[in-house]
Amino acid sequence: MGLFVEFLISVVIFVMSRWWLLLPLVALLYYLLRRFELVRAKDAKELLTIVGVLIVVLVLAPRVVAPVINYYGQLAIGEVTFSKATLFSDVAYNRTYSMKASYEKDDGSTKSISYWSNVPRVYPLFTGYDIPDGVGDVFILKYLPLMPSEFIFKARLSDKEREKLCPQLTLQLDELQISEKALAEERREVTLKLERGWLPGLSPEERRAFREKIRRAKNLTEVEQRKKTLDEEVLILNKKIKDLKEMMLSDSFCAE
Repeated sequence: MGLFVEFLISVVIFVMSRWWLLLPLVALLYYLLRRFELVRAKDAKELLTIVGVLIVVLVLAPRVVAPVINYYGQLAIGEVTFSKATLFSDVAYNRTYSMKASYEKDDGSTKSISYWSNVPRVYPLFTGYDIPDGVGDVFILKYLPLMPSEFIFKARLSDKEREKLCPQLTLQLDELQISEKALAEERREVTLKLERGWLPGLSPEERRAFREKIRRAKNLTEVEQRKKTLDEEVLILNKKIKDLKEMMLSDSFCAE
């Protein structure tokens, strides 16, 4: 019974998260009802009113489903892998972003998810929380085991959640710091190789042009391409390390 209830709740949340799919169905339903005169005009209007109220409720779904996912969900550590600005803005004229992220499930498999920066599916509700929108951003989430694409952002951990997750955060931070040191050392070696081979004989203008060439990644040699790749990897690693350190020091997450 428990598994069936969890499955039913997962399906309901999946549908509620995609309320926009109801719009063409509502239009088609209204057309069929009027076209074949299956109901009177008054009854059709009442039906559309009910559907309209349902849509309003579904628009508010992120705040409705967050407590449910928090209750049934599993903890995980997520990371933003893609971020793109859209043509849309919120009521405060802030640009809306479309993100892709990934996290590791309890069974060890990796799950990809997508979300928009204007969808406030955060728990606890009404918490001041910045939706992760930059590549490399690390965050805590809870996902539904039977519907892993459905998740919430965790803005604060309970004592029990801290006991489970904070050791994982500490381990991940240690691993990232080791990786960052190795990449930083390789980047220094590649940079020295470039400077010894190219920069000493260049004028200030040529040096600026060289750095701009690296930034734009145009006509790069193998060493120059490796330098650019290392710069990007170290930048993302530093962002991950910064996020994890902030979580470890935050009262909302792992600080005692």
